[in-house]
Amino acid sequence: MYRTHQRAIAQWAKKSPNNSIWVSAMVLLSIQQQWDQIGKQLLDLKQNGLDCKYLFGAKRKGWEYILANKKELHQAIYSKTMGTPEKLMVLASIPNIGLIKAGFILQLCIGKVGCLDVHNLRRFGLKPQAFKTYK
Repeated sequence: MYRTHQRAIAQWAKKSPNNSIWVSAMVLLSIQQQWDQIGKQLLDLKQNGLDCKYLFGAKRKGWEYILANKKELHQAIYSKTMGTPEKLMVLASIPNIGLIKAGFILQLCIGKVGCLDVHNLRRFGLKPQAFKTYK
């Protein structure tokens, strides 16, 4: 799936902040969710905005932050002067995203980094605590 879809997602997301926010929305909605439910959740978010029933917990704060900072986030993702670690930190500052999901956003938008979610961490024998950020 990655080889087939990542390039198309990246090209579409790069066109505008209004496109790239939907990549971030997909990643935000995917937290602790079954992947096959994300399409339905994105549709609800597009139809209902902040009243989306899947924006529970800190996901609502994350979506509010993404909307309020979409231009800055888009510029950071596609910055030619900012390195990947700095881009990760900018995206990890989105409420409820953290380094793991920030890596997923960059993976989809620029083809770098990756999503070290619980499944991939287990696969590579890594401990989740090493990737948590605390504020």
